[in-house]
Amino acid sequence: MPKKTTDSKAPVKTEVANNTNKASFKTNTIKLLKKPVVTEKSAMLGKDNNEYVFKVDISADKANIKKVISDLYKVNVESVNTIIRKGKEVRFGKVSGKRSDEKFAIVKIKKGQTINIIK
Repeated sequence: MPKKTTDSKAPVKTEVANNTNKASFKTNTIKLLKKPVVTEKSAMLGKDNNEYVFKVDISADKANIKKVISDLYKVNVESVNTIIRKGKEVRFGKVSGKRSDEKFAIVKIKKGQTINIIK
């Protein structure tokens, strides 16, 4: 009987996932943006400098934040600054632990545009 041989150099077909559909965009947005930060300081930033503050996922990078904000709110993002706040060491009686680290994005948009955070 002839022996079957396999060609190891044959091209392998792979399918690339297309992340342009609305369902994946929604899940990526939900994972990336957690919530807008509404405080007195963030309100002053929005009023004076046209900057808005969002709590984002710790693994989010500036390019993804810029893309998601511009697509979600239909604004032109000029710049994104990020801040990582380290979690505190806390104690509950004899048990000690650590709160999670948090990441915030300060997003500056073009003059004349606004983001309506409170609806």
